[in-house]
Amino acid sequence: MYQEKTKKFILNILEKEFNYFMNRPDLNNIAKEYQKGKSNFFIAVDEMNDVIGSIAIVNYGENRGYLKRLYVKKENRGTGLARKLLENLIIYAQNNKYKVIYLGTVKLLEAANKFYNKNGFKKIDKLPEDFPLYDDTEFFKLEIGGNS
Repeated sequence: MYQEKTKKFILNILEKEFNYFMNRPDLNNIAKEYQKGKSNFFIAVDEMNDVIGSIAIVNYGENRGYLKRLYVKKENRGTGLARKLLENLIIYAQNNKYKVIYLGTVKLLEAANKFYNKNGFKKIDKLPEDFPLYDDTEFFKLEIGGNS
């Protein structure tokens, strides 16, 4: 139901706000790419059923996750929505026995980088060898406690 709305939402932020164009085949079938095994994709919608936020976690085995697609609609930034999406993702990760969450981003997304720092992510030099690099230049890691 939200496939096309979610794709449009994410591309609108990347392309119109940040002038950041790149092929994103993962957005063509979010369920197939993100909603399998211990990976998952979450969205927030408003009262009109418009997508206003998104976040995903991809399972890389060994209790490690990769955070992707954290976006909040411009009009909803500063409302705590990003924090709530992250909190829900961490609860999901804990319930699925993740111990660490990594992410990659770019310097251009300064507000995002500050957000990650503020929410416990530590800057690291690089991702583990078996993680994808994409075109990211900034990398972060969050240690979490999973449920036994």
